[in-house]
Formats: sequence, structure tokens, C-alpha cells
Amino acid sequence: MIFVIFTTGLIAYLSMISFQQIGWNTKNFEGNWIPFSLGVVILYGYLVLSVFSPVYSPVFSKMSMAYVIGIWFLGLLDDVLGKPSPKGIKGHLFHFLKQKQLTTGLIKALGTLSFAGMFLYYLKPISFGQGIRYGFLLILIPHVMNLVDTRPLRVWKVTVATGAVLFPLLLQMPFSVLLYVVTILYLLFVIEGHKKAMLGDNGATIIGAILALLMVFHLTSFQQWIMILLFAFLTFLAEWFSFSTWIDQQPFLRFLDRIGLSAHD
Repeated sequence: MIFVIFTTGLIAYLSMISFQQIGWNTKNFEGNWIPFSLGVVILYGYLVLSVFSPVYSPVFSKMSMAYVIGIWFLGLLDDVLGKPSPKGIKGHLFHFLKQKQLTTGLIKALGTLSFAGMFLYYLKPISFGQGIRYGFLLILIPHVMNLVDTRPLRVWKVTVATGAVLFPLLLQMPFSVLLYVVTILYLLFVIEGHKKAMLGDNGATIIGAILALLMVFHLTSFQQWIMILLFAFLTFLAEWFSFSTWIDQQPFLRFLDRIGLSAHD
């Protein structure tokens, strides 16, 4: 376990340096250029658990791995080739209809639909209702995680908050697995909180993809519908309002938003 934790930290450092060297950086909300490399850390951690986890879960099946890697790749494509505008599903769709140009954002949306569809095809849900629930989770959660990733640690906080519904699952995990998950969350918290690197679309969407799988396989149908309604509501809000503006107007939310950020901000 110590070796695995060490290699994860090494991956975090090497990916950050590598992204900087090849110019895979983007401006954060303060206008500073930093690498969008943290998605690599999450992908590495997920693959490690897929291969070495002492507990079997369909979250780590080959079918699930294909979905997670596909969603991560779509996010990386948008990070590397995407442009600042248009934004939102509505913006990308209108741009395509008016300019006849396919944006990376629209490619990512269509790709997410495709990977979710392939996942459902191989999973073969036992009912139409189950397929609808699974489809919504697999599509909505990566999308919303991408939407909230406009400030450091927002995705981290949403992950911890929504992950509370998975608390009974955490209690069943072996200590070694739990320790490794906490280590990855801690790495993200420190590196992103000090603004040395960011999740980017690839990091935000892969977190959403893994959360979606956990909810597909480990929540009841009632809990799944609650999550669907929540993430659908957030998707609707994002099309009409700025999360950052809304949070800045609410003192308590603004306080939560700044937790974990380095002291000099």
C-alpha cells in the first residue's frame, strides 16, 4: 500500500510537469496559467483499484473501465482543443446550427451519449425503467461535474457532499481501499487548493463518471431518482445562471467555496 500511495504521488508530480512542458495549460479564474493534469491522477487511481482492489465491484469491470476511460478522453480532448466559447449545451448546439461547425464541447456531449449507450447495451438492464435511470446517471453526473468546475475544489466538495449517499458503501470497504481513496482525495485537495494544477474537463468528467458508476451499482432505485432530479436541476440552472455569480451572492456558500484555498488568495 505504501508503494501504491508513493507511485500515485509520483504520477501527480510527473503529470503536472509533463503537462506544463507540452503546453497543456489553461488560465484559471485568477488569470494564471496552470496545467489541467489532475485527471491523470484520478484515472491512475481508478485503474489501480480496478486491478488490485481486494473487493469485487462491477464499478471496476472491463465494461466500466471502457466507459470511464472514454469519458476521461473526451474531457482531455476538450481541454486540449476546446475554445472558451460557446458554453453550455445550448450554446454549443446553437453554434453548430448557425456556424455549421462541430465544437469539441458538442463532440464531448455526443461522445458521452455514445459511451453511456454502449455501456447500457453491454449491461443489458432488466427493465426499461432501470435503463432510463442508469442512462440519466451516466450522462448527467459527468456533465454537471464539468459545469461546477469553475473554481478550485468545487468538484471536490460536490463529490464529498453527494458521496454522502454512498456512506454505507464506505463502511464495507477494506481499510486499505479506504486509505487509498482518502489519499487521492487529499492529493486533489492540496494540489488544487494551492492552485498548482487543476482538474480541467478531463478531471471533472472522470470524477463524474466514477460517481455515476457507484450510483448505478450501489444505490437503490429511489436514491437513483433523487440523484437524477438533483443533477437535472443543476443542469437546468447552469443553462440560465452562473454558478459563480450565485455562490458569490450567498455569504454561507461563499464561505464554503473558499474553504481549502491557499491563504494568500
